[in-house]
Amino acid sequence: MPRAAAALLLGASVGCGAPPPPGAVRIPAGEGVASFALDAREVSVARFREFVAASGHRTDAEAHGWSLVFRAPGAVPEDRPSVSGAPWWTATAEATWRHPAGPSGRPAPADHPVVQVSWNDAAAFCAAVGGRLPTSREWARAARGGVSDAPFPWGRRPPFVGEPQANLWDGLFPHHPGPGDGFPGLAPGAAFPSNGYGLFDMAGNVWEWVDGGTPATRPLRGGSFLCAENSCQGYRIAWENRAPADSAWDHTGFRCAF
Repeated sequence: MPRAAAALLLGASVGCGAPPPPGAVRIPAGEGVASFALDAREVSVARFREFVAASGHRTDAEAHGWSLVFRAPGAVPEDRPSVSGAPWWTATAEATWRHPAGPSGRPAPADHPVVQVSWNDAAAFCAAVGGRLPTSREWARAARGGVSDAPFPWGRRPPFVGEPQANLWDGLFPHHPGPGDGFPGLAPGAAFPSNGYGLFDMAGNVWEWVDGGTPATRPLRGGSFLCAENSCQGYRIAWENRAPADSAWDHTGFRCAF
């Protein structure tokens, strides 16, 4: 299906001068970034399903036949293929956006952020709805929510003090998840308060692909439900991760800019 038809099907407004589509918010210019619009929520399973139905897109994880799934240490046999130095990441056959933990796991809930999508998949989706991936600088501008030099999307308060502000690993990773925030894994979109611009889940829940880098090292921002004080700390706005453009995990998603 042509891009324009797919965009209309998904309710997007295409064109530089057009208002952002429903569900996106305008981010004012500043910090060397021109004004742009950004999805208020990470792209959901429901939205991605519409895209696949309209375009026939096949994700990189589907093409590869496997992807990486988080398993708590000791939860899987030692002979299961895993990432060297990070054995909690296990290679799982047929783990895709439809069944992020593999075919024996539960289907992805429609209101959860879509995961097991690569940078290539994310860029294709955004193009189909008349958008693009945000740049790393745009993402950081939006994440601060209008608070100058804020280290976190919710402001300056440390992440594990007081009421949870994001879906994070609030214990010692990877063995002890701590008392929790009510979600042992992914949370539905917008389960936590928005930042000052009305953007949800700019920290935690899923890492978000952003534009930049090279096919071998595409950037990700925001951290995921696996980020903890003793590990990646990806919930810090200044933190950036990198991965190949065709890679996917069950804690990585995206949102689109316009």
